[in-house]
Amino acid sequence: MSGIRAHMLASSNAGQDANSDVSAIFDELTVELRSQPKSSSEIRQSAYLQHKADFQELVTKGARLFKLMIAESTSSAQSSFTDVEDLQKWGYDTYNYNDASELRGIDSVLDTIEVSKKSTRLLSPNIPVSHTHKTPVVVEGMLFPATNALLCQVINISDGIIVAYDNFTAQGVNGRKGSRVPPLNHWSDIAYLQWLSKAEPDSNLRFVLRYNVINDGTCFALDFMKSHCGFALTQWPGTTYYPGSNEFNALLGSPNGQGVAHMLIQHRKQLGHKTVEKVIVFFIACRGKMLLFHLQDVEETSRHDACS
Repeated sequence: MSGIRAHMLASSNAGQDANSDVSAIFDELTVELRSQPKSSSEIRQSAYLQHKADFQELVTKGARLFKLMIAESTSSAQSSFTDVEDLQKWGYDTYNYNDASELRGIDSVLDTIEVSKKSTRLLSPNIPVSHTHKTPVVVEGMLFPATNALLCQVINISDGIIVAYDNFTAQGVNGRKGSRVPPLNHWSDIAYLQWLSKAEPDSNLRFVLRYNVINDGTCFALDFMKSHCGFALTQWPGTTYYPGSNEFNALLGSPNGQGVAHMLIQHRKQLGHKTVEKVIVFFIACRGKMLLFHLQDVEETSRHDACS
């Protein structure tokens, strides 16, 4: 076959291939044009089903965490971060956050749960304990860069409360950027060590208040509850949810609730065998959404269940 004829056949085949590709594209376009677009009601229904599934995932997660809190302890669930010096080891430096000691806007809450609100600068029982992660550290030959995490709790040892005042964890700040974060990066571990830094041998943790909740996952749970569970966000005394309800489980399974559950599960040896007795949801004007977790010894919970 001559070179010219071969070239003509090749060109013909290429043209056929190109025509075939174009034809396939037009066929796909025809199918798309013939299909009916989703109506606005179908779109809303689809969004609702997705939101319902996401909410149910929180419910399931919370129910699982509650079972873990009341279950017999296993050593594998315990955290390895049990020494206050772990904070410095992993690059967390103390930070002056004195304004947090005022705990503005929650006087009525503290009165109800009998927590002191005295705020004299020298003798305040409400002590801000804050750390920032601004120091790169090398641990076991591995460099962990600073993440600019900030974790501030207000701790009242005498009355047994941790107020999670202002928290941006290393994972939350830098996790999505692919940056290396230190193993000590969860709120549950850091807040426990901050509590430990002020605790006495007989200190008894009774409450955790998640102050000014802005986490997207937790806010989603609250929004879904408002839209589909008859929940209304009100000022104190707010709305109380107990174990067994979907709302309780969803709040416990939310990011802010998980932190509380993980602290109780993974630091049981130090804090005692505790569970969440109830969660109160409320808001404070100009201070935002609040979640108050009431803690109780598991033995007390068992006695209450036996008598009910």
